[in-house]
Amino acid sequence: MKSKYKFLDSQLAIEDISSILNIRFTELIKNIEKPNYTTFRIPKKSGGHRVVFAPCSDLMKIHNIVNNKLRSTYHMMQPKVVHGFTYKTAKEKYLDIGIKANAKMHLNKKCILNIDIKDFFPSISISRVRAMFECPPFNYDHNLATGLALLFCYKGQLPAGAPTSPLISNFYCLKLDADVLELSNSENITYSRYADDLTFSSNAIIDTKFVVKVSEILKNFGFEINRKKLRKASNFQAQYVTGIKVNQTLNLNRTYYRNLRAVLHSIEQIGVSASMLKYKGKKRYILGEEHKFLSSVRGRIEYLGYIRGNNDVLYKELKNKFNALIDRAPINY
Repeated sequence: MKSKYKFLDSQLAIEDISSILNIRFTELIKNIEKPNYTTFRIPKKSGGHRVVFAPCSDLMKIHNIVNNKLRSTYHMMQPKVVHGFTYKTAKEKYLDIGIKANAKMHLNKKCILNIDIKDFFPSISISRVRAMFECPPFNYDHNLATGLALLFCYKGQLPAGAPTSPLISNFYCLKLDADVLELSNSENITYSRYADDLTFSSNAIIDTKFVVKVSEILKNFGFEINRKKLRKASNFQAQYVTGIKVNQTLNLNRTYYRNLRAVLHSIEQIGVSASMLKYKGKKRYILGEEHKFLSSVRGRIEYLGYIRGNNDVLYKELKNKFNALIDRAPINY
């Protein structure tokens, strides 16, 4: 096979991938040589936009097939400190993973350090993905690893928007997590990672030297700290871990509650349709999509219950009010 990519010169590599994934050879060739992606921008909370590359139909199917295979492999070796891009089976409900479990690790600590990785997915280059597939647990030969890297990368990097990118990033970060955890343990600091958010907590002060050491480890893997999001907070300040307040009990900020109350009050006063257009936020609802708007409101209430507990008084109050409004609303919800 004569590839436009100089470092993929073996037809056997594609044949191996075809066999491993049970995908037709011609289908793989097409999607490696001419990957089809849709490009769009998502606004960031901090301002600006994030460029997202999403695979189109045929390539998306391939990514989903691969993603299912990757999940079971990563699941067997997933570090306990990793809570982002993970999942648990129905038989493993006891596993404490996810955004809430991530925050719980840092509950009621004297010092919290939040580190955000700058340009997380784009920083994982195609050469790094190839090297990852050449190492355990895969141990693929150079050509096979190259073919897989070409299949999962776009424009020379791991694309945000591809279903495989989150899990591949977790595989890539296995050694990083081990190195950061070893450093943290040596200084009696608790560490966890949720995607590109690294959190450290301690009952002692976390000094600047520790931040420098973490930065050095990240650089070894091609990452850089986002200095704008670097934050350290004592227990006399509001401490947040991936948006959850962890000072004494798990909680959300007051703005979250106020906004929910305001939306419910608006629905009560002016109706669902008018409230939808008033509180559309970043989502572009149009008339006729009231059910989507209500699903979003219900989701925010349920998230509150997830964080504070289903027996929480505030959660029950907002849920009951929402249900009462829905019973009166002329919407097929």
